[in-house]
Amino acid sequence: MDANERQSTRCEGFTGVVFYFSNVSACARRSIGKAGRYMRLLALVGALALCVNAHGQGTFELAGQLTSPLSILRGQGTFTLTESLLTYDVTAPWRLDVCEIRGPGPFPEAPLLFNLRLLFCNAPGPPPDTNRVGCFFQGSLALSDLQVQQLLEGQWYARVFVEERVSLQGQIVLVPEPSPFILLALGLGILIAVRHLLLRRSALSG
Repeated sequence: MDANERQSTRCEGFTGVVFYFSNVSACARRSIGKAGRYMRLLALVGALALCVNAHGQGTFELAGQLTSPLSILRGQGTFTLTESLLTYDVTAPWRLDVCEIRGPGPFPEAPLLFNLRLLFCNAPGPPPDTNRVGCFFQGSLALSDLQVQQLLEGQWYARVFVEERVSLQGQIVLVPEPSPFILLALGLGILIAVRHLLLRRSALSG
């Protein structure tokens, strides 16, 4: 083998090595790129979970089921406490057009704290009536620090009635908040689904 052939062989060998490492480098870059995308998605999911948890620490959701052992009628109330502002939305059976919050203490000894604002009442109509039937109370209340503490400790209850003849009442209690770990698990499930979709799209395009 003369010098030109040896030089050509070395060049071909060097070119093959360069091509091999170029492919390895490209594969590595693609892998790093995919890993980077997944890590960014995971970081986003974690940040969302932390944000939701932080928001939940400043806002509390509460609820009350209004019942009586002497009646089959039922009512319900949802309450949102943001710092010291309590927003309420109470639905009572038709004719029960008075709603109040009492506490601290059990029914009926607890003192009256607030009369809630009646928005309107809808009477039942002839069929096929699709209107919501009942009495609806909505509004907001500014609470003191002591009142906030009593509310979060479950010392308040809501009561709806009509001229003292029918009375429904129920304790106002905190609604359990989703754990940040549950939110993170949900986010990981979404991440896995997105990864599966990307892999499937890559396989179809390849």
